[in-house]
Amino acid sequence: MIFTGYVPEGRIAKDHYAYHRQVINQFVDQWPSLDWSDYLSATTPGYHTMLTPLGVWLGPDSVWLQAAAAVFTAALLALWGGWLGRRLAWPYALCASLPLLTSLYFFPSGVWLLPDNAGWLGGLAVLLLCWSAKYRGVGFYASVGALMLYLVWVRQSHIWIAAVVWVAAYVDAASSRSDLIESRSSRSRLVAVSGALMATLPAAALLVYFVSLWGGLTPPSFGRQGEVVVTGPNPATPALFLAVWGFVSFFFAGYWLPSAWRVLRNSAKAKMVLAVIVFVGIVLAVVPPTQACVECGRFGGFWGLSRIISVAGRSPILIVMAIGGAACMGLMLISLPARQAWIGGTAACAFVAAQTANAFAFQRYLEPLVLILVPLIATSVNLQELKLQASGQSRFAWVGPAVLSTTLAAFTIRRLI
Repeated sequence: MIFTGYVPEGRIAKDHYAYHRQVINQFVDQWPSLDWSDYLSATTPGYHTMLTPLGVWLGPDSVWLQAAAAVFTAALLALWGGWLGRRLAWPYALCASLPLLTSLYFFPSGVWLLPDNAGWLGGLAVLLLCWSAKYRGVGFYASVGALMLYLVWVRQSHIWIAAVVWVAAYVDAASSRSDLIESRSSRSRLVAVSGALMATLPAAALLVYFVSLWGGLTPPSFGRQGEVVVTGPNPATPALFLAVWGFVSFFFAGYWLPSAWRVLRNSAKAKMVLAVIVFVGIVLAVVPPTQACVECGRFGGFWGLSRIISVAGRSPILIVMAIGGAACMGLMLISLPARQAWIGGTAACAFVAAQTANAFAFQRYLEPLVLILVPLIATSVNLQELKLQASGQSRFAWVGPAVLSTTLAAFTIRRLI
């Protein structure tokens, strides 16, 4: 698709031509003294800066720029597929990774000049480091610190993942699958959290630098655009996130549902935790308006469901999906080992908090993390059974993600061609 020169009309063409290629062209003209104080993109300049030397060499309009940018997506898929493939039998790993690739909100960044996947590459690397490794001292924190710097340099909103690093340092492996936390000495916790804070401090300082340089969270030229009419936080973002979570986790039920059901039957504490999560989900789904509204930053994706039926400014369909998503999230989290439950829950909450601060509640902002976090959790709750291809429900767990990826691929093809 890159070498055909084709660019689909609509948002992708606008982002490709009017924003990111234009910024690269601007940096090419300024080379080697780049001015990061003002340019027409809502993101920090890391993505454009990394592509600028190639633009100087080959020309800013060369399709080889897109080919170079595709390396970010290829690296992300290699990391994601490789991580799953080392832990699961290949049919389960392959099918768990495909929905991300086929998503309309992921695939285009691998073809056209869109910086999203460059950011998600760093985010996935930090998340997998925290997910897989217990406290490992200086090497762990140095790696996390470097990745966080890269993340903020590419996309400032990814500062949210610092909370995952802090929590990963604070909690330890639980003694049972249903426990949420295992006690440790206050001294060891203090040392661990101090290390995590120090690791994320350079990224926070870089964010402060850009905010000071721009006089806000985005470069001045982007903030002055007349089309940006929505301001302030968007309280409907958590409902949309939960709705997307519920939709995706339904197709991964074969991975997580058997373990979740066993834990729920045998643990009163798990029932209580699930009830609290579902209650919070109900509040987040019912209280804010969930009817599509362009002026309110709610349009596109699942917001279109409100056109089917809407009551008092709310979409009953989206509300049900969001509550179902909260229930699925709760069941998945109570089935995890303690440390991973805290990390997974923190990742979801921190990401939603960061996105809620955005005036626009767009599905394209939320879906990539859901397509990473749901498979990550789902394949961890039932890991041993899936690796051995155990009998019962787990044997056919791969079918759901295969159906989901086929559906997403059909939708993506329809929108791009």
